[in-house]
Amino acid sequence: MHKPLLLFPLLLAGCVSTPPVKSPLPTALVTAKLETQPVATMEDAADDPAIWRDAANPAQSLIIGTDKRAGVHVYDLQGRQVGFTPSPRLNNVDLRDVGAASVSSSPPATVRTLRRHRWRCSGWTLPPRH
Repeated sequence: MHKPLLLFPLLLAGCVSTPPVKSPLPTALVTAKLETQPVATMEDAADDPAIWRDAANPAQSLIIGTDKRAGVHVYDLQGRQVGFTPSPRLNNVDLRDVGAASVSSSPPATVRTLRRHRWRCSGWTLPPRH
């Protein structure tokens, strides 16, 4: 009979919250100037963008992001979709520069994603940019 009374203080202690710690460093307000076009699927589908920087022409850089239910979206720096590869159940995107950006016929980078249902990786190469 006394056991429920012992749990009550423990449960109550779990409800206590501490105030957030504020940084002594100055902070800045950051607001978006542009956004990518929304993905068609709902419920937290757009995830984990990566930015590929075109060293030769930074205005041609790309934003690559996963749609967990549909595939990989590629956007320009104005937020317009410029590519899409269907492949459901992806999560987390990563880029690796392949070091051939100076050769116009070589892909500038590889795109890797994690496939959530089998915990395997999928990969693509960005097409050469001219």
